[in-house]
Amino acid sequence: MLLAKVCHEAGWYLCQSGVFRASAALLQLCYAERKQVLGDEHSDTLLSLIMLRVQELLAKQDKARKIFERCLMSAERIYPDSDQEGRFVLALCLEKMGITELDHRQFEEAETHLRRALGCYDDLSGYDRSYDCVSALKEVLLKRGKSAEAEGLCRQALERCTERYGNEHSHTISMTRDLVEALRLQGKLEEGMEIAQRILAISHRRFGVDDHQSLGIMCEIARLLRAQKKNQEAADLLERVHRMSSNRHGNESINALGHAQSYAGGLKNIGKVDQALEVMRVCAKNTHRKLGADHKDTNQSERARGEVGAEASKGRGRTAKARSALHPRDTPGATC
Repeated sequence: MLLAKVCHEAGWYLCQSGVFRASAALLQLCYAERKQVLGDEHSDTLLSLIMLRVQELLAKQDKARKIFERCLMSAERIYPDSDQEGRFVLALCLEKMGITELDHRQFEEAETHLRRALGCYDDLSGYDRSYDCVSALKEVLLKRGKSAEAEGLCRQALERCTERYGNEHSHTISMTRDLVEALRLQGKLEEGMEIAQRILAISHRRFGVDDHQSLGIMCEIARLLRAQKKNQEAADLLERVHRMSSNRHGNESINALGHAQSYAGGLKNIGKVDQALEVMRVCAKNTHRKLGADHKDTNQSERARGEVGAEASKGRGRTAKARSALHPRDTPGATC
């Protein structure tokens, strides 16, 4: 079983690093080994099945749903009478089902599964996995217009993080970012900005100015600036984030692609639609090459590029119409 453990750890690391094909091969090998030795319903086998092509690795969400449904059915049979490992598997199944439903915009079902997952995590001791679940549930609540409840959820989780890890741990900073988002969507911009500036200083000191945590906080500050109608300041900050992310991770990294799309949005908000379109063209091309044609991020990037392109076309049409009104002689078919 040593081979299975090594493949599991290496495959998950590669998945998080964006090396999806190699990750898929290792996770598949781990799953096959555990299935043969331990059986279909052993907690380690189920855990391997969950991790197999999870998150970005699973481009087709329908396939993800089927995998998680299989895991959930098996996990529910062994919970609550099994050991903590079985309970953990059930929590993870529920969490991944909820995230899959969130991707499908099935918010009611997602909320149900994520709440159950948090309940399972609360029953466990020694497992540090609930923070991703809290973040996903926060997003669902915000999508459903429950921003005040999302704020309360984030504050409660942040209190636990701070008590357990301190102010400078990555979990604490991530949960604080979630709280800032909930505050922004309620219009609590001053409080959100104060908190964001504080954790940005911590992140710069703890992780560096171009770390993904720091860049993520800067993006959230840009959103706060945009909510305050400070579009030029927001665009300038997003340009800086885009440049730093590309320099550190490369233009085709997952982080850099996301920041490029945010930068394009900033350009669009200050009226530089043609420049935004060019950024989105490069972003869509790199996303397609990195993740493949069927990945949900590729499809989302193409939709965003199309939206910016449509707005650019409208802008050019309005400009041409205004020019024709000012200079009718330059218009084809115009008479004196």
